[in-house]
This record gives sequence, C-alpha cells and structure tokens, in this order.
Amino acid sequence: STDTAVCDFADTSFTSASFTARGCLIFNDSATGDPAVCAIDFGSDKTVTSGTFTIQFPAPTSTAAILRISG
Repeated sequence: STDTAVCDFADTSFTSASFTARGCLIFNDSATGDPAVCAIDFGSDKTVTSGTFTIQFPAPTSTAAILRISG
C-alpha cells in the first residue's frame, strides 16, 4: 500500500486590495528565517482593484492537496 501525507492551508484573503499577482509563496513563519515551503504559479496574472483578493486552496486529500508526499 502507499501512504500519502498532505498539508492543509487556510484560504487567504486580502481586503481593500489593488494589485496584480502571478503567483504566491508559502513560507514557514514559525521557523528561523521564514524559509520558503513552495512557490505557486497562478497560470496567468490575477488582478484586483479596490476589492478582495482570495487565494482558495484545494481540499487536503491525497489527490488534490497543494503539498503531497507519497511513500
């Protein structure tokens, strides 16, 4: 059998925002130096103007989670 470990992230929203983003960086805020965990490319520029920008993460399952480690 194969075991899979997954990592779950809460959706993140930025309110009253005005910017364009092509991706995001997930980092470990509890580790010294805040090391990067992964970089995510949104596939195209995403723009928000005076609104709410939300990054919605997929379900934390063995087939959908952003971070999956299988053994």
